[in-house]
Amino acid sequence: MRGLLESFGLPEGLSVAPLDFKWEGPDAHLAPTRVTPLSRALHNKTGAALFVLCAGSLLWAARRLENHADVTPAVANAEVLFCYQADARYFSLDGPAHLKSKLPVAREVIETLCYETSGIFFEVAGEHSPRPPITAVENVISVTRHVIGQQFLPSFRSWVSDMLGQLARIAANPRDEFLTVHDFDGEDAYQDYVRRNVGHPFPPSVLNVGPDRPAEDYVAEFRAYLPTVDWRSNPYLAPPDVMMGLGSTRPYTYAG
Repeated sequence: MRGLLESFGLPEGLSVAPLDFKWEGPDAHLAPTRVTPLSRALHNKTGAALFVLCAGSLLWAARRLENHADVTPAVANAEVLFCYQADARYFSLDGPAHLKSKLPVAREVIETLCYETSGIFFEVAGEHSPRPPITAVENVISVTRHVIGQQFLPSFRSWVSDMLGQLARIAANPRDEFLTVHDFDGEDAYQDYVRRNVGHPFPPSVLNVGPDRPAEDYVAEFRAYLPTVDWRSNPYLAPPDVMMGLGSTRPYTYAG
């Protein structure tokens, strides 16, 4: 998992800057419930696009707080989000719980971020939702933005903006319509619809915003990435035998 954090080109000095934010509790720094420019910008993109945007925000927060708390849960959730693009069964439904008690501030921030991320995994437990996880991703970005520190806030805002621009080009979902299984003639047609809304997966390198690449390049890189994931070191990832018991045929490989 540490390699995921090290491969992301985050600003120098982010982890050693003083903690200059005021923390008022897990619910105090979530995104507004009203429509915001960010929530509007999160629309019209595939589910995979929002998964990786959320993963990147978790890594920003992890680097920011790594000298003040155990940030492993945030990095682990980011890793799950990359795997989750290919199959919802990668998330272990028996993974750790969060926000069960009052914690030191830095650790409570990490727990809050993981709790909000779990909103993606539990929207339809064990399956992908056809709806993009607007609220969960906006909340993770909002909490990260609050704790990132005044020195690095412009850099974080620029990264979010650049990612949104890139994802609008490489992971557009212009339909932006959200139907249920009852709108289709059968389960197969519904699952095809869900797969289109989730879209093709992206490797971690997409977080380092650069020139757009064809979808085939991202998919090929993701195909090489997935077998390198060490599920044993990540309590939020389901073991291969559990995934196969849930119907997955070749866990930790990607044939798409």
